[in-house]
Amino acid sequence: MNDPRSSNDPDLKAALKAWDHASPFRDAVFDDAMRIRTALRDTTSHHAYGWAALTCGRIAAHRQQIDLAEILLTEALGRFYFVNDKYGEALAVSHLALPHIFRRNLDHALELALKPLSSNISFSDEDKFLLHSVTTQCYWAREESHSAIMHLMKAYDLVKNTDDFNRNSAVLGNIGAVLVTLGEWDLALFASTEAWRLQFDHGRDRRELQLAHLSNIVLVNCRLENYAAAIRHAEILLGYLTTRTDPASWSLYENVADAFAFCGQVEKAQYCLDRARILKQNNILTPFSKAASQVSEAILLEAKQDYHAATALAKEILDQPVATVMHSNYRSAAMVLSRSYAALGRNAESAKWKKFAAETGRDKLLGNILSNQLRASLKVEQPVDPLTEQELNCLSLSAHGQTSADIALKLDIKTRTVNFHFTNILRKLNAMNRQEAIAKASDANLLRRP
Repeated sequence: MNDPRSSNDPDLKAALKAWDHASPFRDAVFDDAMRIRTALRDTTSHHAYGWAALTCGRIAAHRQQIDLAEILLTEALGRFYFVNDKYGEALAVSHLALPHIFRRNLDHALELALKPLSSNISFSDEDKFLLHSVTTQCYWAREESHSAIMHLMKAYDLVKNTDDFNRNSAVLGNIGAVLVTLGEWDLALFASTEAWRLQFDHGRDRRELQLAHLSNIVLVNCRLENYAAAIRHAEILLGYLTTRTDPASWSLYENVADAFAFCGQVEKAQYCLDRARILKQNNILTPFSKAASQVSEAILLEAKQDYHAATALAKEILDQPVATVMHSNYRSAAMVLSRSYAALGRNAESAKWKKFAAETGRDKLLGNILSNQLRASLKVEQPVDPLTEQELNCLSLSAHGQTSADIALKLDIKTRTVNFHFTNILRKLNAMNRQEAIAKASDANLLRRP
């Protein structure tokens, strides 16, 4: 059977309508699909039943209701197989990868996801988009970020010139999330910000907003040490979160907690971690998820100036294999150690872990060719002449009121060298003076905490 959307069967049309409008945030669609499934359970409408079950399984998987998702997707696969519906069967096989991702059966998950893409079935652009999206999640879980980005680019090319702002927003948000793992901060921030903006430009219902995009903006700003921007977006995100009860939102609370902790707002950070802890009770946590939670706990302990407890927890993360907890958590744990040891006056150990974090951070790993392709696809301008590390240091110190003489002393260089750096900074940023350069750098999220 080719694309079932050509069918005139009213039951199948109703099931496909639910499939095309499926979203983990739309309870009404899930309820409609469940009603169709229940009504057709004892009939011969196997196609319609299969699509209703597939829709429910897809939504359940994205809500991290793993057992339910597996039951529903297996049901759908059985009905499709019975009537030789290869199209629906391929989509069911692909989405069965999602429960295996959460259970960390990553090789089998990737095998399931890739199988439909290697078939000779002519999928609609909408369904091909979903297949690439599922494959992306498999590669992302395996920390194969380059492969994840390549499938995301294919997904984005399918929707970027359409009016489907929901999918545009979703894929841009996913691109932003993967770019974080590659240390591509400017691209990650652009993609996540654009994903969040798209929802508002099209008047999306507040109850259906994909808050993961906003959470990623908070996360990237924390990584860039743009804490003013991080806390501003964290406050907005917390306002949305407190109106929802989605069990999968625990990780969003943790990102908000990190922003509050970095800014010394300990009570708010503790509140967010307490909320995350409650929500996690109904979730299956991967080793990566557990390590991410431990990182947030360690950052809060650091904010409470309980440096010994913070270092102990960070070491617990670092004692696990990197393949289990992933590089991003390794880097964050190492930075907790570096900052905590610095606060305890153990400067040699602080420097050691700062170096380890830099080596583990995997910054700028996308590569020039893939980076330029992605910039062209997203229509992001390539910086003509990026600021050097020392130029960024000079500009950031100047933004915090340091004179050239102060900066020279701080960086152990000559004052005339500092002034030389500022000459280059003004040229690169096309700024008339240091104040304008600081303003432009701030808008571009380039400034760092001294």
